[in-house]
Amino acid sequence: MRRSPGTTHAYWLVGIVAATTVVVLLGFHQLARERDAMRFRNATEAVQDSIRARLDAHVAILLATRGQVASDPDGIDVHSFRTFVGYLDLPARYPGILGVGFTRRLRPHEVEAAVAETIAHGQVPFRVWPAEPRDEVHAILFLEPLDRRNQAALGYDMFTDPVRREAMARARDTGEPAASGKVTLVQEIDDQKQAGFLIYVPVYEGGARPSTLDERREKLVGFVYSPFRMEDLLRGVFGTQAYPRIAFDIYDGPQVQPEALMHRGVVRAPDAPRARSVVQMDIAGRPWSIDMRSTAAFAASSTIPVFPWLVGLAVLLNVAFCVAMYAQVRARRREDAARQRLAVLADSSQRFSEAQLDLPLVLRTITRELAHRLGDSCTINLVDETGAFLELAETCHVDPAAETSLRELLARERIPVGETSVGKVAATGTPLLVPVVSMEAMLASTRPEYRDHLRRFPVGSLVTVPLRSPERVIGTLTASRRPGDRAFTVDDQQLLADISDRAAFAIENARLADRLRDAMRDAQQAVRIRDEFLAIAGHELRTPITALQLQIDGIVRQAEKGALGSLPPRVVERLRKAQGHVERLEVLIAGLLDVSRIAAGKLAVHREEVELAALISDVIDRFTEPLGRAGCVVAMHAPAPVVGEWDRLRLDQVFSNLLGNAIKYGAGKPIDISIGCDDGTARVAVRDQGIGVPPEDASRIFGRFERAVSDRNYGGLGLGLWISREIVHAFGGTIHITSELGAGSTFTVELPLQGDGDA
Repeated sequence: MRRSPGTTHAYWLVGIVAATTVVVLLGFHQLARERDAMRFRNATEAVQDSIRARLDAHVAILLATRGQVASDPDGIDVHSFRTFVGYLDLPARYPGILGVGFTRRLRPHEVEAAVAETIAHGQVPFRVWPAEPRDEVHAILFLEPLDRRNQAALGYDMFTDPVRREAMARARDTGEPAASGKVTLVQEIDDQKQAGFLIYVPVYEGGARPSTLDERREKLVGFVYSPFRMEDLLRGVFGTQAYPRIAFDIYDGPQVQPEALMHRGVVRAPDAPRARSVVQMDIAGRPWSIDMRSTAAFAASSTIPVFPWLVGLAVLLNVAFCVAMYAQVRARRREDAARQRLAVLADSSQRFSEAQLDLPLVLRTITRELAHRLGDSCTINLVDETGAFLELAETCHVDPAAETSLRELLARERIPVGETSVGKVAATGTPLLVPVVSMEAMLASTRPEYRDHLRRFPVGSLVTVPLRSPERVIGTLTASRRPGDRAFTVDDQQLLADISDRAAFAIENARLADRLRDAMRDAQQAVRIRDEFLAIAGHELRTPITALQLQIDGIVRQAEKGALGSLPPRVVERLRKAQGHVERLEVLIAGLLDVSRIAAGKLAVHREEVELAALISDVIDRFTEPLGRAGCVVAMHAPAPVVGEWDRLRLDQVFSNLLGNAIKYGAGKPIDISIGCDDGTARVAVRDQGIGVPPEDASRIFGRFERAVSDRNYGGLGLGLWISREIVHAFGGTIHITSELGAGSTFTVELPLQGDGDA
């Protein structure tokens, strides 16, 4: 029996529908697999980009710190290092980094002097460890912020550890940042320990990287470095962000090995994950292997599980297929756009960071990147110091002739904030998008000097976004395209706004660096002017003061002999007080002159054989009258003679300052002076029972013009201890204080018996 044409057509239609359904199902299944692969790839790339961006920022911090260390011709000390790192505000801006440190390369014979210098600059307590003998020492001198973890690392010679030594040698030989392998940091002082690693940046003599390997090894000064705890670092990178669809473990080295595990993901993956990938990242020359696996949440969000259900829905599958295909195309476009946007943002951030803290270079990098990536031209206008005008900061155009013309036009113009389209963006902070520019309207509204430029180089589409710092709008960023090119969209505007946030951050950092450099230059100039003034003032004041002292001394002697007749006792007493004030002025002026000599590096010492007990006895005899007035008794303990090669007058000055301080701050209390010798080093301890010094001021009081008490209650310029410290250092010695509030202070001077000649 023949089938009717309608039935045949129905069969054909059923067959066509069935065949179409099978083809659609197979295509859908394959598309779902590809989509899962793309989602997994995007997730893994996001993890890598986040880690790489944060570590690049940390490396930029180390490079900036190296510049600070290398820029100081006299060698950086703990105070300036602490100040610089404090400006970086590491805990707030860069969570996950333990700190920034500096390790100096020392020969064995240089270790003792380096320890003494570090202690003298306030890094107390301090020692170099471990104590095993070696040819080269790389002790940690500074590590900021100096919390309890970092305190435990001070003085550690990282070159004694093979893993750290390999990274340090690689940094030294290449001149580039180098990351170490997996280590347990010496900061791990708690029971719960984490895997860690370090990044080193070499510092060479003169600052610049030597051209040859031998020169780099010879001229190495030390390393600027940062230690990282792996879990703290990743917490700082990702914060509270979680990756429920992906789990990842990080291993040190090119292989996934249990002993090399540095981080195990919080989210666990099933034993048979749907997707898995092991990728390698280069971290400052050190390979990391990241084992990434999809999780149950990733599989649950896949479209593959719905495949069996679609088989029984033959008729409805065509409609479902069309809808799904449309949805998939849109999803793919969104993912591609998001990935491209992420790539542009990541690449732009990397370029901005490579510009470091050079403001002109930062501006050129921003405009060049955006002109070649998002349009034909990019212009940055920044708000001036008054906040009333926008001025051209930088511009770039893919056509050099157009760039030259545009630069000449904009350089002559100051745009009032709030006027014109660009000024309104700066005033309101609201972006401006013009997808299609009407050249006729633009030519009619613009000034005559712009018309020739616009006719030669027409604009088809433009967008302007504000440059925002955390506090305010600092300028605008404008991108444009030629007629015929794709018009800017809202997505382009949002991308440009995201890039502008990073650009504003880079600009503000560069400005801050400029201000810091200017402040440092001003401070150095102020110190130089102050030292010159002290030298001139001291010399100019000394002559009339000396003459005045001679005149008063002569009058007092004549009064005592009766040559002036019977002067009232009150007049004689006032003459003696004036004599004392003049003597005090002479001491203060001498201190100022010593300051100028020390600052100029002209403090000369002349060595001769000196017996300490005899010298200090002379000092005590000279203080007989002040000791009597203060009600102090001095007890000196010198079991055996201590003889060394020193400058008698300079040592007299040191112990006069110490005895004067003991009288001033311990009036009415006994003073003990003990003299001894041990292993070629003389030790003198001056102990009073006075008011004492707070622990936080123990190192500060040795600074120039520093005091631990109010100058209203105790006189002086705050120079005596500083001058004493400089004199003791000139002999290769040290001076330090131990004190307890209300119980007195002990100043200990240690001097080598033999010297190498005049300092």
